Amino acid sequence: MGRWTVAGVRNGLITAWELGRVMVPIYIAVAVLKHTPVVPWLSKMLSPAMGWFGLPGRAAIALVVGNVINLYAGIGAMVPLQLDRHEVTVLGLMLGISHSLPIETAVLRKMGIPIFFGTGLRLGAAVVAGLLAHMIGT
Repeated sequence: MGRWTVAGVRNGLITAWELGRVMVPIYIAVAVLKHTPVVPWLSKMLSPAMGWFGLPGRAAIALVVGNVINLYAGIGAMVPLQLDRHEVTVLGLMLGISHSLPIETAVLRKMGIPIFFGTGLRLGAAVVAGLLAHMIGT
């Protein structure tokens, strides 16, 4: 094996470890929470808002986790929720636009962009994209 191949494998393993370290615990936590009253309660409370995007209330878990922690945590939270292709697409699009808000807000602040403007813009764009994706997909 050439040197670049060994380095590539090493970097790939490091990346897999870093992603798995975030995704696996979130996946397990959401899978466990599904069997408690938390997910049904949260689903009931958030169903009206999530319905605008064609998503079940339980999808709010992945949206919150992805926005608060990071995109990969949101993906990890999505898997045990048993969403269909359309729901995964809408939710993935929204998370792709607005994810890791605490970290990205700090970056925006360092760049001199007002926090409420930058965060509002990302959340607003995610909402508009989610609505459009739902409308186009139905």
